[in-house]
Amino acid sequence: MDLFYHILKNFDYDFSKLTQEQANEIWNWIGNQNWKEWTKYTYSRIFKNFVNWLNENYGLFIKTKDWKVQNPKNSMMPEYLITEEEFNKLINATDDIQDRLLIGILYESGCRIGEILSLQLKNVSFNNYGARLAVKGKTGQRVVPIVWYANLLRQFIESYPFKDNPEVPLFYYKNRDGKVLAMPYSVFRMRLKRLCEKTGIRKRIHPHLFRHTRLTELAKELPEQILKQIAGWVPDSKMAQTYLHLSLKDVEESLLTKVYGIKTIENERKEKFVVCPKCGELNAPNLTICWRCKTDLKESKLVEKALSEEEIKKVEEWADVLIEFFKRLEKANPELWKVLLQVLKEKNKEYLLTQV
Repeated sequence: MDLFYHILKNFDYDFSKLTQEQANEIWNWIGNQNWKEWTKYTYSRIFKNFVNWLNENYGLFIKTKDWKVQNPKNSMMPEYLITEEEFNKLINATDDIQDRLLIGILYESGCRIGEILSLQLKNVSFNNYGARLAVKGKTGQRVVPIVWYANLLRQFIESYPFKDNPEVPLFYYKNRDGKVLAMPYSVFRMRLKRLCEKTGIRKRIHPHLFRHTRLTELAKELPEQILKQIAGWVPDSKMAQTYLHLSLKDVEESLLTKVYGIKTIENERKEKFVVCPKCGELNAPNLTICWRCKTDLKESKLVEKALSEEEIKKVEEWADVLIEFFKRLEKANPELWKVLLQVLKEKNKEYLLTQV
């Protein structure tokens, strides 16, 4: 809006007495700017609504019927979407579980940012597959499944300070008076902007871009009518065509994989979960820290911490020697053997005796 006011100031008109000629001049000027299509579309709509407001409140008679504002088609190109690398940087750049969860669910659900921020605790339920979000959008209420970030969501709710009240907002914000409110869009947008700056991402990443990115990915896998239900569009909506258009670049990959049997790099990168090597918990593929035990999931770290084949071989050799030693100890010194049994019992390691 600041930019729009700046545009109006450039014309130095008394807008309470704006003439048809002056209004047409501004309208044509906006249309002739070397802006992106969505920028022109946005400011054309704002200006048209502004002039209609002037007509109603200042008794003007400016005709706007012939001002056509067309929705740009397929102007969202694939390179504008959030890449896997960018998403990984963002979700792992914060230690705040609420911000991390919000980014994860905003992406996985494909929901509008307003639908997610308006969720209440009572809108969340869990099942054998993960979680279910009862979101309310433009077409009414629908249920959206969450799988990748269900465990993180459960952990968040378990530590939620207001979990006894089902009416409280799921994603909350405390104002200066300490009052708990649903997180405002402006607060999350500012936090997202800071994360982009922290991670060195220069691309303009806004909350709605997570939805664009996810729906583009789902358009590759799901029928159009299913995509419409997940996205919260009416059955005759043409919005799905935008995302199907963005997925056309995957036609080549589909041909190579399904027709010619060639495994592409993109196909190999499809990950469902990352299993924690320490506790065995399933983690979303984008997380680098296990949500349960905080173990580092980065491949490089796991390699550093894992025993090499040579070290494993040495341990196995020593194990054979020690097993033989304990067998002889039992016969040579029964009293010392009893001490060993007591130590194993205290450490709950009695099962080791089955190996002797």
